Amino acid sequence: MRAELKFTEQDFQLLPSLKIRFERKILEETLIYEAKDFLKGVSLVKRKWSLPVPKDIYSVIGYYTEQIRKHLKIPKSFDEFYPIVEKYVVEKLFEKKINLEILNEKEKLVLIYNLVNPEIKEKLIKVFEDYFKNRLFITKEVGSFKYKRFLDVKPFIWTKLTYPADKCLFSLCPCDNNLEMNFTRFLEDAEDVDAFIKNEGIGFFIEYISTEKLLRNYKPDFIIRLTNGDHWIVETKGLVDVEVGLKDKRAKEWCKDATDITGTKWNFIRINQGVFDEYRDKLVKFKDLVELIRK
Repeated sequence: MRAELKFTEQDFQLLPSLKIRFERKILEETLIYEAKDFLKGVSLVKRKWSLPVPKDIYSVIGYYTEQIRKHLKIPKSFDEFYPIVEKYVVEKLFEKKINLEILNEKEKLVLIYNLVNPEIKEKLIKVFEDYFKNRLFITKEVGSFKYKRFLDVKPFIWTKLTYPADKCLFSLCPCDNNLEMNFTRFLEDAEDVDAFIKNEGIGFFIEYISTEKLLRNYKPDFIIRLTNGDHWIVETKGLVDVEVGLKDKRAKEWCKDATDITGTKWNFIRINQGVFDEYRDKLVKFKDLVELIRK
């Protein structure tokens, strides 16, 4: 199963109107700074700066579209989501509807002045976030499984830790921390591990519904292939937070879908640092670690 965003005209009509008061003044394009000596009552420094003011309404709406998408991690393209935000701006954002097609140059500047108000950004994001929570996401049966060849992975810069593991599909295995370094070393030595890769730079993530009831992307740490052909998705975890249970559940669902569609056995396991650090030097196989955790 996977989560998808469903947004209809009925959903738009249910979005609450903000009805913000429309200010009818033009944004100042200059800023004057003056420093005074209040004891002597004289001006010490006085300067004027030109402020960068947007000239195009559509680019401002586009900016807010992308900000809302990033904040909510909406699984729609910019082109799909932009009309929703534009329609909200012209029909529900202010106390009256706005027709962008008939505005003269002065009216456009006035509208831009209103749109660049920092409070607008905060309120726009909030109204979409409040409505999206636990409302617009549906589950859909997965009908296909797209493979990505390792040859298609583009080289990327890595400035953190690395480990020279022969079983890793990268020339050097990128690691975020010491736990991943130690786990990489364990995989390299494990008798039943055929190959593995750190999930970095390959674009693999799993969608899940967060505790905030919003669609989020979960990027597990490692993908492993055992000598018997089984595949494992592995999360190495130092600190367990409130999202962990939801991510675990969703990763297991993903593995079930992948197994059903491909015929290859996929599994998921989370390996907490405490257990791993205690037993890593006593284990010779990855399956031994799995059995230990599942007891």
